[in-house]
Amino acid sequence: MSYVDLTGDGKEEAVIILVTGHGTNLDTNEAHVLNGENLTEIKIQSAEEILADLETEVNQKGDELLIKAKAQGKEYKFSKKVSDLKLVNPDDKFENKLYFGDMILNNVKDQKLAVDIGGFVKPTNGVLPEYVCTVHVTYKYDQALNEFVADQIEITNPYE
Repeated sequence: MSYVDLTGDGKEEAVIILVTGHGTNLDTNEAHVLNGENLTEIKIQSAEEILADLETEVNQKGDELLIKAKAQGKEYKFSKKVSDLKLVNPDDKFENKLYFGDMILNNVKDQKLAVDIGGFVKPTNGVLPEYVCTVHVTYKYDQALNEFVADQIEITNPYE
């Protein structure tokens, strides 16, 4: 729990981050922001809503996975060798899009609310998905909606 002015009104809000999942290939938490004066909760745009506008594509060419993602009009491209993935057989085939949900980590940094969402490739044989990218989202407070909405979205490759 922390107190920080996220809305820009000069008054601190209470930020509570609760762990919702932790284990093998799973690390999730949930953020709640409460008005510091009356303790009403301020809505935060969900990861699911943000990801609904994200376009992803995964193509396999031999031992190479070609990964594309598009957010806010910007396209990100990177690749990963199948043989470098820890839990995967080089002969495995993969779904043609990124999979999300196993890593959702909310945080507050530099007086901004943010969330990091892990992107995974998912083998069609049911083996555990493999982490290949992070969707970094920084929120801004929309006063008209009284809600935190995605402001900046960037996708990074952890292997570069």
